[in-house]
Amino acid sequence: MANEEENKEDSVYDEEDREKLVEEGEMSPEEAGFMKGYDEADKEKKVKKKEAKPESKEVQKEKEKLEETLSELDTQKENKQ
Repeated sequence: MANEEENKEDSVYDEEDREKLVEEGEMSPEEAGFMKGYDEADKEKKVKKKEAKPESKEVQKEKEKLEETLSELDTQKENKQ
């Protein structure tokens, strides 16, 4: 039953359902606009999050390279002493 309630709440953010609610007078156009903005912002957030993941992997690889370089420099320094 909790899933049914969640699905009903999610449907309010669906564009078709918002339009229907506005037509029926259950929601003002302003509220529908607000919810549309919320929906679009949520989608943007998901896209940005997906785009950030590969970047994070690249950063991690760069960090690993730097750590290797530092380790090599430390080894060279120890060998000179």
